[in-house]
Amino acid sequence: MSSIKVRKISIVYVTDEKYVIPTCVSMLSVKDNLAKGCMAEAYVICDKVRECLSDSFLKLQDENFRLHIINVENKAYSNLAKLCGSYGVNYVTASALFKFNICEILQEEDKVIYLDGDTIVLGNLEELYNIDLEENYVAAVDDQLDKIIDGQSYMAAKADICLEHYFNSGVMLFNLRKMREDAICTKLIDYRKNRKNYFMDQDTFNAVLKNNRKILPYKYNFMTTCIDHYEACEISERFFDGHQSGIDECIQCAVIVHLTGKYKPWEYNIPWFSALFLEYYNKSPFSKEEIQLKSITKVLQDAIDVGSKYIFPYEKIQKNEKIILYGAGRIGKMYYRQIMATGYCEIVGWVDSDYKNKNSLVQSPDLIKSTRFSKILIGIGAQHIAEEVEEFLVNKYQIDTKSIIIV
Repeated sequence: MSSIKVRKISIVYVTDEKYVIPTCVSMLSVKDNLAKGCMAEAYVICDKVRECLSDSFLKLQDENFRLHIINVENKAYSNLAKLCGSYGVNYVTASALFKFNICEILQEEDKVIYLDGDTIVLGNLEELYNIDLEENYVAAVDDQLDKIIDGQSYMAAKADICLEHYFNSGVMLFNLRKMREDAICTKLIDYRKNRKNYFMDQDTFNAVLKNNRKILPYKYNFMTTCIDHYEACEISERFFDGHQSGIDECIQCAVIVHLTGKYKPWEYNIPWFSALFLEYYNKSPFSKEEIQLKSITKVLQDAIDVGSKYIFPYEKIQKNEKIILYGAGRIGKMYYRQIMATGYCEIVGWVDSDYKNKNSLVQSPDLIKSTRFSKILIGIGAQHIAEEVEEFLVNKYQIDTKSIIIV
């Protein structure tokens, strides 16, 4: 009786104590999406992580998901980070610099998929792992927030790098054999010490590896911050095949979702992505520890000029809920545009008492009587006027105050 050959992929993470939980969640998403007959050799490079925490990783281990915890001392790298401070980007830790040394740390591997701890894997990684790197050092995805100006990458130019394509270093397929042969580790560290870097490791990888890389499809590193910069139709056209009708469908096309940016979905209630993170978190070794998510709306509102923009109150409305938007002034229009751009929920009615002087999309509040909805969002900035509208809705249409949202 012949035995079935098991196919293998190798993955590696770098983490410190701050990122233990998201890294564990990311690994669980890899494990849950392994194809039948495929096993993963997973490595976690731990930077001063207490044993009681790193042992949590081992709970994921089984015959198809073998785990290796590698503890390292980061003194040299933390000193390096101080010498080479990133320009205004302070949410990337010194642990990111261990990426430079992966080819030396994993001497037994010739190829590996590197994943940041803030990734969620939604598909099997075998196709990515099996890409032929030929003599390239890396395969990676172009940074989705980059712009090409006169044939040059804007993000590369900021760091004095001359490149047409600038890649994001959160997901990389490394050719470890080739990197060892060409002493790339030494070149990376030397560049990080002596040249301009806006991002902890990303500029360095782009400058040293240059054009010796394969460009991967965006599905292998869908950066969540692109939602803040592009409308859903733009995301579909730029990064997928143009057939996706909303953010949900774009996410479904991704193999790896990269939870980029300062505000993380395990700390703040972020539309789409907190629910995605919690789906795996609730199956993880840390699931008994309840996560209390903070409101992202207030944080974002405080971060911008007062009155210049209002952020839709995502944490008060569930995804795909049917809502009526009351108010067609400046704030109501901002809420409407945000929902039309993201498709987060369904506006089944847009009403205003002055509807006759508004655009054709705005109707009389009497629409409320004949429309099925779960909440009414009052898009009015002045608190006393919003409260008057709430009283009007309760008295005229017998709306429960629990169904009325005032920001």
